[in-house]
Amino acid sequence: MANTYFRIRVFILCFSVAFSATVTEIGLDQQENIIALFMDKLDDMQATIDHLEASETSSMKRIADLEKKLKGYESMETNNWTKTVPREERRPDISPITANNSTEVISHRQKRADPSHVAFTVYLDYIQRNLGRDQPVVFNRVLLNDGHGYSVNTGIFNVPTTGVYLFSWSVTAKKILNEHPYEVWVKLVINGNHMLGAVAESRNDTYDSQGSNSIVVHCSQYDEVWISHYSLYPDLFGDDNERTTSFMGVLLYS
Repeated sequence: MANTYFRIRVFILCFSVAFSATVTEIGLDQQENIIALFMDKLDDMQATIDHLEASETSSMKRIADLEKKLKGYESMETNNWTKTVPREERRPDISPITANNSTEVISHRQKRADPSHVAFTVYLDYIQRNLGRDQPVVFNRVLLNDGHGYSVNTGIFNVPTTGVYLFSWSVTAKKILNEHPYEVWVKLVINGNHMLGAVAESRNDTYDSQGSNSIVVHCSQYDEVWISHYSLYPDLFGDDNERTTSFMGVLLYS
């Protein structure tokens, strides 16, 4: 736009010089007419220049206002991100370009930290001997433990999120040669209260049977859920090959 103003002014200057050089060669009346026409043209050009300058000033002001608003929006976005994204997930050095599996690692961490993602599956891979009555069965092998509610040390699932859960468990009775019959009775317990049981019996050598049960139940945060042994016989069959003595739970909704 500044180039347009400069060209108009140069044109006026050149026209003035040319007019001065030729004005002495024509009559007085013609001179007056030319001067009047020239002044009208000058007035029109000046009006155009004034209009363009005013438009430029207005445009610059609008641009400045828009830039100010944009900076304000960017600041709001940054503040909101800082408030909503946990500190451990604000890692500028992690990206799909710099680390091949970093995106999967962060996604898995977010999922496991999410209180709405709670699920576990565990099983027993050996024969537990000398179990006492009402003693918790410690399923020692973990296939899944999202939410970190299940403890392999105690066999107890500590409810991390209040909601409705599905629990399922199974036990295997398998009489081993030259050993006593296996008669397995277990029950699902919540805070020491018997909910539902499962039974399996095996009285002949190498003969095995399985008992299982499931329950959908409401649990509150910090409730304790476990499988309790209450058979007359003190042993519970487990095997890493068969994996038929197991316990699982999942949060259906909260």
